[in-house]
Amino acid sequence: MKKIFSLLIMTLCLFMAGCSDEENDTTVPQLGIDNSGVIFTAAGGTGTIELKVAGVTATADKDWFTVSVSGKTITVTASPNTTISGRTGQVIIKQDGLERTVPVTQTGNRAPDPEITEVMMPIEASETFISVASEMPFTATTDAEWLTTQVKGDTLILKTTSNKAQPIRHTTVTLSAGTFSVPITVTQDGIVLIPETTDAILSNDGETLKIAVETSGNFTVKSNASWLTVAKGSNYVTLTTEANPTTNPRNAVVTLSLDGYNVEINVVQRLYIYTDYLGTWRLDAKSKKDGSAVILELTVVEKVKGSSYLVYGWGGSSLATDFPITMDFTAANGTIKVDNQENIGTDKDGYQVGFTGATSQYSIITGTFTCIISQRTGNTVTWITQSVQSGPLVGVGYHFKKPDSWYSYNVDPVTTDMKMTKISSSTSGMNIKTNSPVAFAVNAISEE
Repeated sequence: MKKIFSLLIMTLCLFMAGCSDEENDTTVPQLGIDNSGVIFTAAGGTGTIELKVAGVTATADKDWFTVSVSGKTITVTASPNTTISGRTGQVIIKQDGLERTVPVTQTGNRAPDPEITEVMMPIEASETFISVASEMPFTATTDAEWLTTQVKGDTLILKTTSNKAQPIRHTTVTLSAGTFSVPITVTQDGIVLIPETTDAILSNDGETLKIAVETSGNFTVKSNASWLTVAKGSNYVTLTTEANPTTNPRNAVVTLSLDGYNVEINVVQRLYIYTDYLGTWRLDAKSKKDGSAVILELTVVEKVKGSSYLVYGWGGSSLATDFPITMDFTAANGTIKVDNQENIGTDKDGYQVGFTGATSQYSIITGTFTCIISQRTGNTVTWITQSVQSGPLVGVGYHFKKPDSWYSYNVDPVTTDMKMTKISSSTSGMNIKTNSPVAFAVNAISEE
């Protein structure tokens, strides 16, 4: 019995000795990790890996992050990721022939995401705060002297100066983070005083011109010339000139005022000249056939300098650009006119194309005569139809000639009650063509 007890004591001692040796051997735990925080946003930063053991070495397998070791702590520092793609790497840890890796991840960048992208500021000096979600620190810039920007963390602060006695103003603030940027439109309230034109030409004969005005209040108006009188409504001004007793042009300035803010309209009184009619015009008219509204965009270009023009667009089809009509200028009184034109080209079916006058009874009147003459006020031309042997004309339009008679194109109505309003003095972008066949002549029908 004593011998058996001795054997048990020896076995227990050997077991305890084995346990003690294993617990004290720091190479056995295979570089265990207590905690790891190496998942980064696009902004980068610092994270740590906490080890169970000390005395290790650590290296980075990518150049966008670095590592350092202090005791049981590995510090990982990631640089900002300015690209849209996320990226990964490894920290390689070694000690006494043992090795393990710890993954390092970083999200990709994206454009800053402000809570609003259109900001309205009051007329008084003020500031506003905008929350911005961003993967990394962002900057805010603007070219406007009246607006300052400041970034505090994830908040954008906008500050404006006073805009009293000034018109509404606009600017753009650009938020940038890495290679990404996003615009914010900033508008500061102000005075609205916008006449539809700031340059007016009135004829030597004396006339009245009405100009629409967009306004935020009750404005005043005055003229600096005795021959030009002005009046106003809530949203317009009227300019009335006396007849100019000379052939020399004369100038005046009309001033609109609202709360200390002024807008000037420059007025010149003279005969209309050749170049006044060049450009793009809107034609408002009615269809002779059914009285429906007709709205066309006309382009007037030079034909013979100083005396005639080519007019494109007087119709609803390619006929109006393939076969422009001729418009004549009369320098003596500054007017324009359109004569009957019976042969301005040949369509694809071989029919003769004309632009002719129409009476209330007949859609096509042939012969040599003037169809319409202008009466211009400011930027508006009212076309006055003329009388011929068959009676007073009511309109004009494209027609084609068959052996038996003239016919109207159903896609280009005869227009009546015609008025042109100038849109621009530019003709850029106009695709001017020479006379060529048109593809729609098969649709030609008679209005008779």
